[in-house]
Amino acid sequence: MGFPPDQAGLLDEVRECRAILEETADASDGLPRKKRAVALWRLGTASFRLGDFEDANEYLADAAVILWEFASLQSVAVQSWSRQAQALTVLGRHAESLEVVEKVIGAGKAVPENQETGVELGDVVAEAWALKGFLLLALERVGEAQAANDQLIEEFDPGATPLQRLIVAKAFVTRGRFLVHLQKKPDDALAALEEAIRRGTAEQSADFALTLAEAMLNKGSALESKGDIDEAARTYDEVATRFGSSPDPAVRDTVAEAIEHRANLSVPTD
Repeated sequence: MGFPPDQAGLLDEVRECRAILEETADASDGLPRKKRAVALWRLGTASFRLGDFEDANEYLADAAVILWEFASLQSVAVQSWSRQAQALTVLGRHAESLEVVEKVIGAGKAVPENQETGVELGDVVAEAWALKGFLLLALERVGEAQAANDQLIEEFDPGATPLQRLIVAKAFVTRGRFLVHLQKKPDDALAALEEAIRRGTAEQSADFALTLAEAMLNKGSALESKGDIDEAARTYDEVATRFGSSPDPAVRDTVAEAIEHRANLSVPTD
């Protein structure tokens, strides 16, 4: 039985990297050790893409330790820890993932900005802050999760790259959720959500569609909390109108949720 082209290529990558690991098994320094580190990184990345998250976790952890020994590859080490944290998260090992995320954030600050490795370190660290908030919430450390989200905004607002701007916009949505659902502060929530909507609209990018739809959905919830039912209904209707034809399943799920909320309101449709 053959494999799809992408999977076949990844399996070839795995075989090649394992051969390099055998070749460099006794490498203790210099070019052979660097070659081993890069092979571990490639093997961990390929394993991650193949869905072998246990293997990815081990290879990426080993890769990061060796990569960190070489000043010119430290940004790749940070990226390796970042992907390791993602693998651990998929495996449901949230406490372990959080430890690695803290390593990403700390190490990311220590690496010089001028490393020419192709790694956008700011993006990697911003993603780590976002993952930290998710993990803290999963571990039921809600106050710390909210603080991490606020810290993300403080560290990266307004965002030096498109990915950072997207992460910050998502953080404003998360802030709005915390404020409306946990702290019962709908006015403060609306301010955060309007900021997310402003940013998402300004970008005019399909990458922001889900964040924008979620911001508008949560705006409707905040308006409901305030008792502004008519405006909440209009907001839910706008989500459906604006995003109803989206090809993105996640966006369509958000639209379905907005339609459900709208149906539960005692306001006639226009």
